[in-house]
Amino acid sequence: MARNSLFAILLRQRWWVSFGVGVAIALVSGALLPRDLALMAIFMPMPFWVIAGMAAWQQRHRPSAAQLAQAVEELGRLSWPVFSQRLRAALEKQGVAVTELKTPGADFEWTEGHRKIVLAARRWKAARTGIEPLRELQAAAEAREAQQAWYLSLGELSEAAQDHARVQGIRVIGADELVTLLRR
Repeated sequence: MARNSLFAILLRQRWWVSFGVGVAIALVSGALLPRDLALMAIFMPMPFWVIAGMAAWQQRHRPSAAQLAQAVEELGRLSWPVFSQRLRAALEKQGVAVTELKTPGADFEWTEGHRKIVLAARRWKAARTGIEPLRELQAAAEAREAQQAWYLSLGELSEAAQDHARVQGIRVIGADELVTLLRR
């Protein structure tokens, strides 16, 4: 699915947005169609209702804005040893065997199927991240022959860092995804 297609955009919204669009389409088409075809108005918005169901399923563990703000504040107060232990436990709960790394640029490594993944998490509290930590992560991923690199941050990435992550295929895990991961 194209990133900017209507359905991709609706999947990123709250579930009730797609449901509401479907209801609006049903009401308008029901009013505009001839009486003998008015029953078809129920089926016309079906794709929007399917998208609403998919979005609701994806969002079932997503915290609300207030919960997210509280969780980000709590995570920002943690020390590295406590945070890394919680992160490792959350990853292991998903069935991943995690190895802690002592290399610059990467903190954890695990294998998922045939892919080796390295994760940089030590700068999770940084309010704004530049490009240098991502370059270090990329170098660590290449040195360890990893197929994927993940960068974890509660803050924002600079434009240059976002561009670098996109070009190098680095997955950036932001605050909402991190909170969801740690809450599971």
